[in-house]
Amino acid sequence: MVVKNLEHQAVFEGDVVMKKEDMTITSDHAELTFASRESSMENKKAPTGLLSPASQFGDNEITLIHATGNVVLTQGGKQIHSKEAFYYQKEDKLVLLGEPTALEKDYQVTGTKMTIFLHENRSIVEGSKVVIQPKDHLQK
Repeated sequence: MVVKNLEHQAVFEGDVVMKKEDMTITSDHAELTFASRESSMENKKAPTGLLSPASQFGDNEITLIHATGNVVLTQGGKQIHSKEAFYYQKEDKLVLLGEPTALEKDYQVTGTKMTIFLHENRSIVEGSKVVIQPKDHLQK
């Protein structure tokens, strides 16, 4: 890990693992942007985003995570693969780019951009294509 205090960044290389409750995101590289806790806590609410509460560097907290290279989000029986992901902690929102592909049970969804609103358990897939596999096809 390299911390760039003047640039308000921390950089992680190789086998990066980030966790939030039952969700895990892995990647080859991640850049974390942080801000002063006082300036980022306008509503005086405790942070609940990815890596919290251990997301603080001194008096700072993470505001943005940019993950690149073999990004994989795993949550329950769902997996999403992409080349790049942006996590916005304040909105608890994840944006996946670079041919994102979601795999779950009997279907696969691909698109050009996937936006996941984690606190709402809701997603938007742009340029989407859905493939549904019949159960008898999966058993072969």
